[in-house]
Amino acid sequence: LCLLQISSGKNDAHIIQLNKEDYDAPNLKRILVDERINKLFHFARADLLFIKKYLGVDIRNVNCTKIMSKIARSYSDKHGLKDLIREFIGIAHYNYKRWYGMAKLIYGQRGLDTGDGVSYGGDIFMNNDLRPSDNNISLLQGNTTNVFIADLQAGYLVNPSTNLKAFVNLTQRSFSPENVPADFEKNTTWFNLGFRTDLFNNYTDY
Repeated sequence: LCLLQISSGKNDAHIIQLNKEDYDAPNLKRILVDERINKLFHFARADLLFIKKYLGVDIRNVNCTKIMSKIARSYSDKHGLKDLIREFIGIAHYNYKRWYGMAKLIYGQRGLDTGDGVSYGGDIFMNNDLRPSDNNISLLQGNTTNVFIADLQAGYLVNPSTNLKAFVNLTQRSFSPENVPADFEKNTTWFNLGFRTDLFNNYTDY
C-alpha cells in the first residue's frame, strides 16, 4: 500500500503517500474509523483488505458503489466505474418484440495532460512522481477539455434461450480541449456489427 486518494466530495482531492516503514498515519486512521463520516468506495472489498492489512484498522460506515450497482442494476453484468458513469448520465432503451434499440449520451469535462511533462492523469503510464503537487489538487487541472460521447445501438434477439443477438453499433467521441496539441484527434467514430450471446448463465445467491 503506497498511496491513498480521498475526497470530501466538495471538488477536492487529497493524495496521501504512506510511510512504508511503519504506516503511521494517525489522522487518516481517525477519519477511517469515525462512524459519523460515510466512506464511499468502488469495489470496497479489495480496498478494505489492503487498509486492514497495512493500517490495521476496521473502517466504519462504508458504502460500495459496485454493490449498489449490482442491487439496483440487476439487468446488467457491467458494474465498473466507467459503466456507472456512462449509464447514469443519460441512457434510453427501447424494445419491440425481438427488436431493441439503445442510446447513450455523455457530456462532461476532464483535465488532460498539457504536454509539458507534468502528469495530470491523462496518461496512466506516466510516472506518478511527475504529478503537479501533493496538495490542493482540484478537478479539471491541466488542459481542460469538453467531452461528448454518443453511443447508438440497434439489434435483434435471434435466440432468447441463449440471448443470441445480432447488433449494429455506432459510437462518436468528441474532445474539445482549451489548447489543442499537435496531431490531436478531436473526433473519433467507431462502427461495429456482429453477434453476441451468453455461453453460460449461472446465478448464485449468497
